[in-house]
Amino acid sequence: MKFSKSTTNSSTRFSTPQKMPGISCSIDGGDIMPTLEQRIINEYKEEVIKSLGPKLISKGKREGIREGKREGKREGKKEGKMEIAMQMLRKDFDLKTIMGLTGFKKSELEKLASGKKSGRRPVPAGHYTAD
Repeated sequence: MKFSKSTTNSSTRFSTPQKMPGISCSIDGGDIMPTLEQRIINEYKEEVIKSLGPKLISKGKREGIREGKREGKREGKKEGKMEIAMQMLRKDFDLKTIMGLTGFKKSELEKLASGKKSGRRPVPAGHYTAD
């Protein structure tokens, strides 16, 4: 809704509202009141939100749980490979063999062997060969 602005005695006052496309309202007691059509549309929107809101939230929760499970599986697989790699390092397997079986890079195995980042007990010196 547009109001045309006019000035009288340095004070601002608004004259009769001008029509804007798609918006209609009436002035009642100085307040702008939505028309019946707008009220019906607003009530319908509220009903749709009330009925769809819980469904959308539930769907979002299910998707979040699925994603959490996938992430947990990825982390679990990596953790398992790290355990196997540590055991292999302690049993003097060479790095190329461990890299081939676990998919870890040489730098990752060296960090694992030194105990960095993982917080694990380092592999005793001489228990792995860095070729």
